Amino acid sequence: MKILNISSIIPLEGLKRENDIVLKIQQYLSSSHNYKFVNAKSLPFTPFIFTLINEKWKNYKSYLKEGNTEVMGFPIFLYSWIMLPSSNLWLNYILLPLNIIHFQVSIKKKMKIIFGDIDLILAQNNIPDAVVAYFIAKELGCPYILNIRGSFNPIILKLPFLSKVYR
Repeated sequence: MKILNISSIIPLEGLKRENDIVLKIQQYLSSSHNYKFVNAKSLPFTPFIFTLINEKWKNYKSYLKEGNTEVMGFPIFLYSWIMLPSSNLWLNYILLPLNIIHFQVSIKKKMKIIFGDIDLILAQNNIPDAVVAYFIAKELGCPYILNIRGSFNPIILKLPFLSKVYR
């Protein structure tokens, strides 16, 4: 079984230390059940001017320019997402229309080529992970699972687009 793990928390060298538990679980499942994993991680869309301000933004830009990397032996496809330095649901929701266009124009085709034979998609967070899983699952005709961390905000089920993602 080939599983696409869409996770914005995959740790990358030179960036904020994220939790690597997702990759540790993948290692276990790969060795004990012979599952094959490929991964996708979003990074903030980074205009050049931001790279002059801060080392973190320079690293984002560098990773996005490469387009992929490897962490703990797993290939990671990197894609940009228009976001502010906040996990605020409302800010992310307001930016969603721009990101949907960005995804459809710049990212979907690349993901479809790279992940064309996926059996299952696993998304780790609401935005962008669940949204990207929704679009890729529709495109490839495969199921997806949302593995949302932390407390769940039930308002999500009342927001027009996100309620569709959760259905």
